[in-house]
Amino acid sequence: MIPEAEIAIDEARAAAWIGAAFPELRGASARAFGSGFDNAAFLIDERWVFRLPRHARAARFLAREIEVVPALVAGAPFATSAPTWSAPGAPGFPYPIAGYARLPGTPASQRPAGPGLPEALARALRWLHDRDLDAPGAPAVEGLGKHEPEVARRLLERSLERLDRPRDPIRRAADALDGPAGSGAPRWVHGDLYPRHLLLDDAGRLDGIIDWGDVHRGEIALDLSLAYGWLDPADRARFFAVYGAVADPDVVRRARFLALYYGVQLSALGHEPGLRDLGPVGARYLDHVLAG
Repeated sequence: MIPEAEIAIDEARAAAWIGAAFPELRGASARAFGSGFDNAAFLIDERWVFRLPRHARAARFLAREIEVVPALVAGAPFATSAPTWSAPGAPGFPYPIAGYARLPGTPASQRPAGPGLPEALARALRWLHDRDLDAPGAPAVEGLGKHEPEVARRLLERSLERLDRPRDPIRRAADALDGPAGSGAPRWVHGDLYPRHLLLDDAGRLDGIIDWGDVHRGEIALDLSLAYGWLDPADRARFFAVYGAVADPDVVRRARFLALYYGVQLSALGHEPGLRDLGPVGARYLDHVLAG
């Protein structure tokens, strides 16, 4: 499920590559800070989080983040991981390298939500979705193939085989919700908004939104899938009371389908070492969507 790394990345290699790309950081301490589907992360000098792509496909997403995010999120009313350091690569490492100021907080997949979180998420997404498509410095960036309806359904079916829960209710829900993307005007979207990319403080309040490699001009249903999958009905109502009602039934249908898609994918990823926290998140998404 997790792609094999095309280049072996460990603390010593990461420190060497980062030091070669950024001479100011030569000799700085480096320790592993996590590894996911696309990137390996290292904490440099205990204050900078550097991400190095594990494979060529991930390099494309990180390059997109380096190019788009700093201008796009300028002035955002929430903390975010816009790159502070960036380089196209280093001797022996052919992929982009990005470094970020270390943000406080713990992923929402590992910490209970606190009061006010639905409203904070709604304000953050309302700001992003209302962002000028031609915001100064933000280049044109179009959608991602993995979110196209036929591709998402194929990936859902593939991952469904790894789930240890009844599959027929999920397939019936997918059949009912599947269909073309909505016809609404494209908006700037995070593109991969789920609890691991939300940082919460000790009280469960929103501290920041991270991992913007999938950012693009696309359908808001991608981001709104968080409301239909992760939030329970009461919190969902609080979210939309702030975000605003979504009148287009196709957007709601797509958001629910994508929540189902995330539920299957996260449940399957929860079997992987280092990603065990995603299993309960995926189950929560599925329970919420299947409950109607």
